[in-house]
Amino acid sequence: MALSGAVRASLSDEALAIIATAGIETDADMACFWTSEEEILGLYQGEIAGPLVRAWRLANQCFARENALQPLNVPLKKSDPVPVAARPKKRCMPPAVLQSKACRVKGPQPVMVAQPQHIESKRSQHVQLMLDVVLASGSANLKFSPVELKVRAEVLPLFMRLLEKVSDSKLAALVSTLKRWIRFAECHLPADVVYWMPSAMTLSAFLQQVAQGGPTASVNVYHNMRWWVEHMGLPLPVQDPLVAMFKQPPTGYAAKQRTPIALGVFFHLCGMLQSTTGTVKAFIAWALLLCTACLRFAHLQRSVNLRCENSLLSALCKKGKRKQQGVQQPFVWCVPACPAPSVCIAPILLLEYGELCVAKSDVDFIIPDLQLPRSGRLEPGTPKLLRRMSRAKFCELMRSLLRAIGVQDEDVDQLSSYSFRRFMPTLADCQDASYEARLAVGNWVEAATDKVTATKAGSAMPIRYSDEKAVTAGMTKLRMLVSLDISRQRCSAGDLTWAEVSRLRPSASKVEKALQSAAWRAGDDMVPKHASESEDLEDEDDDSSSSSSESSSSDSEVSAEATPVVSWFVQHGRGSVHLTQRQVQGRLVPWCRDIPFDVAHSERGYGIDIGAERSLCKKCVARAPPAIIARFT
Repeated sequence: MALSGAVRASLSDEALAIIATAGIETDADMACFWTSEEEILGLYQGEIAGPLVRAWRLANQCFARENALQPLNVPLKKSDPVPVAARPKKRCMPPAVLQSKACRVKGPQPVMVAQPQHIESKRSQHVQLMLDVVLASGSANLKFSPVELKVRAEVLPLFMRLLEKVSDSKLAALVSTLKRWIRFAECHLPADVVYWMPSAMTLSAFLQQVAQGGPTASVNVYHNMRWWVEHMGLPLPVQDPLVAMFKQPPTGYAAKQRTPIALGVFFHLCGMLQSTTGTVKAFIAWALLLCTACLRFAHLQRSVNLRCENSLLSALCKKGKRKQQGVQQPFVWCVPACPAPSVCIAPILLLEYGELCVAKSDVDFIIPDLQLPRSGRLEPGTPKLLRRMSRAKFCELMRSLLRAIGVQDEDVDQLSSYSFRRFMPTLADCQDASYEARLAVGNWVEAATDKVTATKAGSAMPIRYSDEKAVTAGMTKLRMLVSLDISRQRCSAGDLTWAEVSRLRPSASKVEKALQSAAWRAGDDMVPKHASESEDLEDEDDDSSSSSSESSSSDSEVSAEATPVVSWFVQHGRGSVHLTQRQVQGRLVPWCRDIPFDVAHSERGYGIDIGAERSLCKKCVARAPPAIIARFT
């Protein structure tokens, strides 16, 4: 081989065998065979990777030095056009990140521009990758000229600003679409045809293959490819009739709305919230929150500042759907803390959200991801992860929960996040709510466009400019839930249906009277249902919490078997186990204290299984009711 002495000396015998098998003969061949050190480490493991990396570095240095010392003797004629097939390999091959592993080892590739080792986020990687694709298109780019993109370091901040209003999920979808197209091009395009300048027939064949995944699959991919043309300037033939026919679904396709959550399922979830513990209880609370909030799942997962005031849960969605001056505006949403009488989701939601805020100060989601066991079952002890749960995973867990409570498979298969979002609008329709109330259910401000409600469209402006529209929406939902509960009490024929909700709806006066009941209120100091049955001994809460504790005390006197589940928590790994007395503003109060600890707890649980190496707090044992201590002896 014609390798230099320094490169040859840095290679082991096994590495030399790999070089010979790959057909590398010179330093230039080796410098252009791999694009980065990461690629070498990804292809080879063990002791072979180290010598290959060192040799590749030396080969790059030797290759660069030789090019600097030996300029071209015969310059190229500027008037002679360079055909596509004769273009450099760097122009023909996509960035290594977008290629499949099989394509990366087919032949030599040039050394790409080194990416920074410390990239801030996934978004920065996507933006830099898009810039690499634009630079590769060169003079064929429809939007940028090579002169404007000469200095990459100066252009990158401009690209960051250009894509500032594009969401992270949208960037990921665009990169995924381009990667999917490149994989198709690797198998169907000739080697001398660049991936960003295919024929219309080839691109149409790609979309036809995508269409096999569903009637709207090719539509989404087409619009993503069109985005690359309109914003990045790639010369893809998206306007050709062979390709443009995929911008709409096939003839005869009609979008089908999801069926809202059944009333029986809603009531069953409210009942399960009382009897479950741990992660299962939290998941049911998240489901009830989504059911009564009338929110998109994506908006729920970009909300912050969850709090409870005046029996209403509220939070701020950082980016909604409606745009003003090209910017998606934030909005405040509000839901009742009690979806059913004496069923309060606020304590568990505030507790879970408070733990997220302690672990991560800038948390921007409500529902965390779950680390499921190998069985895939949701259990009370399922640990939570410090990242947002995806919509697909939430729906899959909800389907498994519905199957467990006996819902039919055909109803479970139709479940989606919009099944939760359609619950409250369907309830408002069955209760014959006013047009303003229906707008308040979803906190909508869009004006009506049909002729029937065009005369009422002016009501959207007062809602839009009101500073308390979120509270109004929360109270409107609360009245609808109170009316639903009265209709349920009136129904004597088993399960309540939507038709019976319309027939048995109560008057406004009865709804207002039932709304004054303490069962629909949650005070500032919210007592979780798993707390001790005799909290009234040392609890100085408001009227609603004291009434609930008194009823709990009377129940415990009747039967010792009705003792609630014991809740406990630990402040740090080696500390004692504290028994939970109550909950105040999302923080747990032990029996040994009257106020929460300054530092949030590190672990919490339910039941008497606290671990063999742990011991109960002596002060908690001294102050806790004997009925609770007896369960640990």
